[in-house]
Amino acid sequence: MSTSHLQTRTLTDALDRVDAVLDTRSTRLQATDERDKLARCFSRRPCPDFESWAFSASDYEECAAAVRKRAPEILHRLQKPITDRDFDIVGHSSLDLRFDIDPNGAKSVPHTLRDGTAVQGASVTARGSLRYSSGLISIPTTDARTLYLYQPDDLPQSNAAEVASSIFEMPRGKPAQKGFSVTFPRARTQNLLDHDWVNHLESDDGQYEVRNFVSSGEAILDENGFFARETQIVQVQYFSMVIGVQRVTIDGPFLAFFADDSGVHAAAWFDRDSFTRLRSRGGFLGKLREPNATSRE
Repeated sequence: MSTSHLQTRTLTDALDRVDAVLDTRSTRLQATDERDKLARCFSRRPCPDFESWAFSASDYEECAAAVRKRAPEILHRLQKPITDRDFDIVGHSSLDLRFDIDPNGAKSVPHTLRDGTAVQGASVTARGSLRYSSGLISIPTTDARTLYLYQPDDLPQSNAAEVASSIFEMPRGKPAQKGFSVTFPRARTQNLLDHDWVNHLESDDGQYEVRNFVSSGEAILDENGFFARETQIVQVQYFSMVIGVQRVTIDGPFLAFFADDSGVHAAAWFDRDSFTRLRSRGGFLGKLREPNATSRE
């Protein structure tokens, strides 16, 4: 975990919303190890800071308006619906956790890292802060919630959500210290983990697949508190071979080949000289000429 990144429950909530829509169509997303692993890291209890909305194909403009308001930087990456059974899920979170500090207890200060690097730091003094024997630090917020800070001895190999989940579930021990000043680096990141596996999700019945998945977010920690926002958009396409829904046309030279899992067995390139021209009212039946070809007659 050498690169800063933000993870929230926004993606798991959005995928749950996809399942809620598919439930009404008698199917669900196929189970995957990646999704199950991610979901185990986060609480599933409703939380007002996390929302998700479902938009049908006919509501696409409303979907775009919601994204424009919350994450305009990814609006251009949306794809318009192809069929009237397509739908979009927009998941969004916005956290504004302000520290419940003592009077004049928040300061921006110079700070030095363990290796001697000088950085911009923050100092927070709160009589309600706790430090447990495990090394976990908790700082209360103005809305009676809690932000936790933890510095491991070694860099973890897992991602932020996995580490946070394991730390939160382990015994914390008794508070070893209460009401103190904690100094930490001011930090900011716009990095999200690459969840490319979402692009390969399909429904159990094979009729739906994720055709587009885009996201953005940001996390800030300073002397005022912890601020984070994340937007996850999952666009689902109805995939059916019903005649008339989509049309594919080949209208020029093309390749045809036969292959199986072992490789190609035969291939043919069909250029204009292989096409047969239809008889016109006053014309004749013959081979097509190349564009701009001149007659030798």
